[in-house]
Amino acid sequence: MTAIFKWLEKFGADDYEPLENDVTLPLTTYCEPSAVTPAMDENAAASKINSYAFTGTDFASLCQAIYQNKAVLILIKCDDGFWGTSTPTFTNAEDGHFIVAYGYDQNYLYIVDSADPNDNFALKAIDKQYVTPQFFFEAGTAIVLPPVVKQALTTNAPVPASVTAALTTGQLSLAEQILQDIEAALALIKQEI
Repeated sequence: MTAIFKWLEKFGADDYEPLENDVTLPLTTYCEPSAVTPAMDENAAASKINSYAFTGTDFASLCQAIYQNKAVLILIKCDDGFWGTSTPTFTNAEDGHFIVAYGYDQNYLYIVDSADPNDNFALKAIDKQYVTPQFFFEAGTAIVLPPVVKQALTTNAPVPASVTAALTTGQLSLAEQILQDIEAALALIKQEI
């Protein structure tokens, strides 16, 4: 998952339609760099992300990450109960698969599964009883850092511990509030000088 997010930071992701989507091709053919055109690179650049963060894979953490960031990429292990239905079940952790969670309620995570053979089952609701470490392995999301934090991180300036703690626990709004408080305090200090 780290490699996916690093790629999105550096290059972005091309729209689905221009890409070759024939998994029966040999891996060397499927991954041939010359198949990527300048137009594809230009299209991908429009979807670059600023930064990313990982989150816990328990139900509450995933709901919080969805609330804050609108979407979460999740690595799951699933079996035949996942495919061909809009309400998958999990029995055995057999196949690794990436999904995107975009919503939740008290009992379900709502996901997009673009790999289901039947397009009618691309949108699924996963019951929270299945959101366990046995089936949910890793979760991350693209985030937009407050400008002050991004500048501090890119210039190796110190970032207050309270801000980094808020960022690493997924409390971005708390980090933004702390930064606003710091900026207000700095403005007052400048006025006094």
